[in-house]
Amino acid sequence: MSAQVFLITGAASGIGRHLSGAILRRGHRLLATDIDEDGLRAARAGWPGSDGNVRLQRLDIRDPAAWAAATARCVAELGGLDVLLNVAGYLHPGYAVDQPATEVDRHFDINAKGVVHGTTAAAAVMRQRGGGHIINFGSLAGVAPVPGNALYSASKFAVRGFSLATA
Repeated sequence: MSAQVFLITGAASGIGRHLSGAILRRGHRLLATDIDEDGLRAARAGWPGSDGNVRLQRLDIRDPAAWAAATARCVAELGGLDVLLNVAGYLHPGYAVDQPATEVDRHFDINAKGVVHGTTAAAAVMRQRGGGHIINFGSLAGVAPVPGNALYSASKFAVRGFSLATA
């Protein structure tokens, strides 16, 4: 298989960091993004095979203009965009009655709207190229509600519904 171009969100830690390393080990090109620039630089130090194949970019997934810039950079610097892995997410546990309005916004802005903005930005590039793959990471909380995590569960239900309807 020839090298592909990936864009990964949430690449500074957790699942996104692990997947970034795995993709680079397989010889693919990568735009690794996260809101945490220091975390991205630290993650890159542990990724083998990252010489010339990876670019780092701060990306606030809540911002449609930032998504447009990230996808444009994939095309300009890495030769296209074949796969988007929407990994970034947010969880602040607590019962809904105890959560302030700012937490409602934060869960839906990051977990749901960030996925929508990323999917639409990547799909526009992929449509012009004639194909590609978009993988939106959800959670089991998006299939079965989790007591004490109502906002997270609801936002991940939204990711699941949007992803199924878009596919």
